[in-house]
Amino acid sequence: MRGILKNTLLLLGGMALGSLATRRAIRYAVENRYDRVKYEEPIFGTGEDAEQVLDGLKTLISTYGNATAADLYELAGIHDFKYEMTRIGWTSVDGVEIVQTDDGYIITLPQPKPITYKEEP
Repeated sequence: MRGILKNTLLLLGGMALGSLATRRAIRYAVENRYDRVKYEEPIFGTGEDAEQVLDGLKTLISTYGNATAADLYELAGIHDFKYEMTRIGWTSVDGVEIVQTDDGYIITLPQPKPITYKEEP
């Protein structure tokens, strides 16, 4: 009996909470969760290394229509990244440059955007 009461209270509590959240608010929270992901651009030791990674990104975009932040990290030899990096990226690298900084070379990519994958039929 106690279990049934507990489950009923949980169900009613969830329904009350669900009624407080609109579909728009839920959709906004889900769609924008990747905007809060901390993306850090890799720093390369040489301009040639940065150029090779940029070429790899261009190849991925021309082949698949996008390149993820995880792809960027993998191309740069960084294999320790969060899962969310597979869900943000770029659909174009037009206008992107390689710039020398005090620490090395960077690729001037814009902030990555959420990547939406189309389901295959």
